[in-house]
Amino acid sequence: AIIIGTGTNAAYVEQTASIPKWTQYAKSATDAPENPSTMIINTEWGNFDQSKRVLPITKYDKRLDDGTTNVGKWLFEKMMSGHFLGEILRQILVELWEAGKLGEGAISEELKTPYSFKTEYLSEIEKDESPSLDSVSKILTTHFKLSQPS
Repeated sequence: AIIIGTGTNAAYVEQTASIPKWTQYAKSATDAPENPSTMIINTEWGNFDQSKRVLPITKYDKRLDDGTTNVGKWLFEKMMSGHFLGEILRQILVELWEAGKLGEGAISEELKTPYSFKTEYLSEIEKDESPSLDSVSKILTTHFKLSQPS
């Protein structure tokens, strides 16, 4: 089972004979359940690749991580879960706007505000199939007071 929401995690069913810690525990513990053949393993995968050797870490991921209370921990979760995706996109939008690649004029205080870009906006943007991207324009102009987004 995989959970991808505000946070993220995964679990799977494993044969207890394949779990060294369980085998050791079951041999010595008097309170161990009688010979279960399988066990659910909680992977806590949000903490995957703490050594930063496998996952590609972008400057936006690094910037987001640096602004959290648990810097360097739960990077995988920060890179993909609903709680953080809006903030990552907000950082990208700010950079594009300031570089003149997204629109004209001053950037709004609303868009400058950390965590102001809700992840639900990503869903609305993704499902916008209108030729003029009406939902995208509405989000940028209504919620973020950006004039003339391009």
